[in-house]
Amino acid sequence: MIVFLTSLTVSASEPIGPESLEIPYQSSTALGDTLREADEAMMDGYLQRATTIAIGQVVAVRPGSFGNREVATLLIEEPLRGEQVGLVEFTVPQKPQAGRIQPSVIEGYQLLVFLDSNNTLLDDEGLFFLEGGFAWRNRTDRVFLRPSVDRVWAEGIDPTEDYVTFPVSTLRDEMLMSEPPRRWWVTSR
Repeated sequence: MIVFLTSLTVSASEPIGPESLEIPYQSSTALGDTLREADEAMMDGYLQRATTIAIGQVVAVRPGSFGNREVATLLIEEPLRGEQVGLVEFTVPQKPQAGRIQPSVIEGYQLLVFLDSNNTLLDDEGLFFLEGGFAWRNRTDRVFLRPSVDRVWAEGIDPTEDYVTFPVSTLRDEMLMSEPPRRWWVTSR
């Protein structure tokens, strides 16, 4: 199980932005605890099921052959799992399932993606925007995927209710320790 508990660190002499913050799950409420547990379970599931995990920059986005999807092209900068190198195309839903948000895939964004064997986002939302050493995903459509566009950052910010947030360094460590999913045609002897 992944556990991410950190503390807020801000220097008043420096510009305040996502790169200046160490993001904790600050909410000590039942809602904050529930969200943190759900986020950790979701990430554990991604690590167990993803056949490709990569960090890269979105270089193109185009409509897919089916009306309810678009295709994004990612220039892989750091492969974390899988055999993908160079460019990878993955499909993104344009009409999310009930209870899910529309993933934002914009040219120039640096993303962490979790893909299945068909190069589809896990759970149709297995992507995170990378900024300030953190992987971010908005929980609702009322905030942007890119947190620095949405926020005027302040010392007491608590992103718990608006964003799913993980330190990238911790995710890298977890990915190195987790095992990729077994292919159905691989048998043990």
